Amino acid sequence: MTAKSSSAENSPRVNSIELDPSITSDTNDNYDSTKTNYYKEENHLKSVTTNNSSTNPISLKNFSIEIDPQITASINGDIEAQQTPTSKPESDADKIIYFINRKNKKLFFCLIIAATVVANINQTLVNSSYSAIGNYFKALQYTSWLSLGYVIISCSSQPFFSPIISIVGYNAFFAYCWIFLSIATILSVIGSSMLMVIIGYSFSALGGIGMSIFINLLILHSFPLKQRSFYYGFSSFSHNVGNIFGPLFAPLLLTKYNFRSLFIALIIFIAIGMIICLFSMYKSNDSLVKVNKWKNFNFLSSFLLIASIISLACCLNGASGSSIFNLTTTIVLGCVFLVCLPLFFFTQSKSTKNKIIPIQIFTRRNEVIVYLSLVFIGSRYVSSSFFIPFYGSVILNLTKLKLGLISSFFYLGSSVSGLVFPLIYKRTKPLYAFVFYYLLIIGPSIAEVFFNQNTGFYLVSICEFIIGWGIVGVTLCAVMFFVSQPPNNLKPLYIGLFSFIITLGSMISSSILISVYSKLLTKKIAAVASSHPQYSSLILNSSSDSSIIFSGSYPDFVRDDVLKAFISAINIPLIITASSVSISCLIILFVKIK
Repeated sequence: MTAKSSSAENSPRVNSIELDPSITSDTNDNYDSTKTNYYKEENHLKSVTTNNSSTNPISLKNFSIEIDPQITASINGDIEAQQTPTSKPESDADKIIYFINRKNKKLFFCLIIAATVVANINQTLVNSSYSAIGNYFKALQYTSWLSLGYVIISCSSQPFFSPIISIVGYNAFFAYCWIFLSIATILSVIGSSMLMVIIGYSFSALGGIGMSIFINLLILHSFPLKQRSFYYGFSSFSHNVGNIFGPLFAPLLLTKYNFRSLFIALIIFIAIGMIICLFSMYKSNDSLVKVNKWKNFNFLSSFLLIASIISLACCLNGASGSSIFNLTTTIVLGCVFLVCLPLFFFTQSKSTKNKIIPIQIFTRRNEVIVYLSLVFIGSRYVSSSFFIPFYGSVILNLTKLKLGLISSFFYLGSSVSGLVFPLIYKRTKPLYAFVFYYLLIIGPSIAEVFFNQNTGFYLVSICEFIIGWGIVGVTLCAVMFFVSQPPNNLKPLYIGLFSFIITLGSMISSSILISVYSKLLTKKIAAVASSHPQYSSLILNSSSDSSIIFSGSYPDFVRDDVLKAFISAINIPLIITASSVSISCLIILFVKIK
């Protein structure tokens, strides 16, 4: 370590180990007896001060010993040392480590955000077409795996995005996202079975969710704290505008073509988005982001974490009698989870390599409370993306256009929320903003529990609009909370873990809610079939092909009984959703936000 004097009139002798006392005295007088040194920790420059008012000669050896021991703390090490009262957040200038090589940086950054709406179009095109895809393959009972498969791949990959970015950089990582999204979409186009479509769509999450985390981290590393609420709000607004496009565009294609036309259209959007991003990011500098090497990547812990997440999701899904997994397979999956998860934590604690999820993060009270709160809103994502569209299709027998409009109203509310979020957040205390947005979710969620076959289209749309507004507000409040928490070198992990926690909650909720729904539906449809034995075959087939319900194949009184069976099966997951969101709101009240 070297010491530099700022004296304009004197300088240390080049061949002398010790500094002249007169220089030391002059420097101490001018700078209030404080020397500042800098060290590089995960490519962040951080100042550490040591007091030395003595006028005695200072050797380089003694100087290095007096440095504050906080400099030995790393991103995966002694986090408590970084949280001592003397530690302070770094200035905004120190946080900006990604530079777009364009004169109008803000314009091109907004273009990058706008281009990534392709990932949202991918999700909403498929979400709006579950029934069409299931009916095409005569496998309506397996359409839930489109949602569950996407969530599983998304959740099992997210913890690794931030560590991988620190190795390959933003530019290469973004290119990989586009490649994964393209290949997975092509697989869905050529898929000859329901299984191939499920696999293709599920693996598109590697590109789609990767882009989402990419944008969140890029905002963190490209703009100072005061500007981030605008860019996070703009990102949410843009992506949800893209979400609106899917539900409206899908019905237009499905009236003339089959579901493959959706993925063909998506390939065109991917090509356009890729060109815009490559042009906007051309020669961008991400050298300061690349602070790790592959040799420090913990492959064993990564494998164990992936195995834990996938086995947990499949085990929860297999708990219902109607799952594709039999009892033996479900038990094996449960055992795999119980073995892999403890091994993951053990290898994390013993390994000298970079940790995927630093366990010390969970010793921070406020962060743990916010994370726990986010886990419980996962069920709301599942209900709005699967159960409500399914309800409109099967129970209300809505046209494809109206079905698309219901999903569009959810995303329209999300877009409006992102647009006005910077204004609300700057004028409201963070905790009050959290509670306000939670109440927007809770009210309509309770109302949806009482939906029936006579529920109006507009009531469903209004409820989804308000829920969309609230759910985006909650997530943006959480993002702003995490990016304002010191130390700065943990913020990328906070953002990555934030997205992972939400997806984990969605995955667990999806597994549980769909299992509950499937089990209830099977039981109730069987009861209806036994009540009307002359139509039993058609009634049982209704659970796999909903088009039979309104086809006139059986009398109206039988149809009403079948609809009541579907309503009863769907209402239970909606009750669980309303309860979990209420619990989430109660949890957030315990967080201390300044």
